[in-house]
Amino acid sequence: PVEPVEPVEPVEPVEPVEDPPPEVLRNELSALQRERDRAPRRTGVWGFLCTILALVLVAQLVLHFRDLVQARWPRTAPLLAAMCAQLGCPTSAAANTRGVELVARDVREHPQYHDALLVNATLVNKGASATPFPVLELVLHDATGEILGARRFAPEQYLDHSIAIAAGMAPNQPVHIVMELGGQAATATSFEFSFM
Repeated sequence: PVEPVEPVEPVEPVEPVEDPPPEVLRNELSALQRERDRAPRRTGVWGFLCTILALVLVAQLVLHFRDLVQARWPRTAPLLAAMCAQLGCPTSAAANTRGVELVARDVREHPQYHDALLVNATLVNKGASATPFPVLELVLHDATGEILGARRFAPEQYLDHSIAIAAGMAPNQPVHIVMELGGQAATATSFEFSFM
């Protein structure tokens, strides 16, 4: 005869008991979690700084190649001239002399002062758009052709205070300038103008 088998009661699974990780490992894990929490903030800051630096680079390139920018987009000339006036950009000879012509000039003894010269000149921008006022160089020679002296005049030195220098020279508008020179310049017999 077969003996009856007693039913076996199901055994409840025993959950494994985990030992707590060592303190060194816990410290490492919490440091990693802090780094993960900080990462989005740092990414945002780096993104912002990269954007600012990219804009500064673009502005520098525009100012460095301002004569090309003005040739392509003439309406930018007054804005770029104003920016350069504020930032003290180095004078670009190509930008300042393009289209500017000296249409009249006269150097004579000053009517009021002894040993002085009176310089009158008229500049015209023959270009299609406004261009920055150039730096004017005046070289004086004696009767033998030797250079007596040379001087460069910034627009602030040879223009009347009523003229808006930052706006540049408007096309086909004559600009009259008057300069007084003293000292050795009074002995000059010839002169030459050039734009820088």
